Amino acid sequence: MYSCEHKDSGKKEWLPSYNYILRLHTYCGSCGTVKNVTTDRGRGIGYFSNVLSRMRAHLERKGYKVGRAQIRLVLLEFESSGFADPYSVSFSQQKEVFAAIVRKYVKVTKGYVMGFME
Repeated sequence: MYSCEHKDSGKKEWLPSYNYILRLHTYCGSCGTVKNVTTDRGRGIGYFSNVLSRMRAHLERKGYKVGRAQIRLVLLEFESSGFADPYSVSFSQQKEVFAAIVRKYVKVTKGYVMGFME
């Protein structure tokens, strides 16, 4: 997957926000990705890796085995989905996608996954 370091171009464009109000947005000078300017800032892949390790420890205390392969598959799919980019994606969007991916590989409820991301 192509990864960019996202350096602001120094220019701003008028674009609609999530509530459809026009605001000035900066964008990456290399790839053109528009920066998320909401207060709901995205998190890096390390945050979600920590969530998975806490979830795994909790599940293993309850007797449910979660393999390292399952953890690796979740992280690989999350990274390749494009939602692991904190520059352009909000945290609430990341949480929804992450919960769906975790539920694909580990048999838990959405509420259980969301409880570890508060």
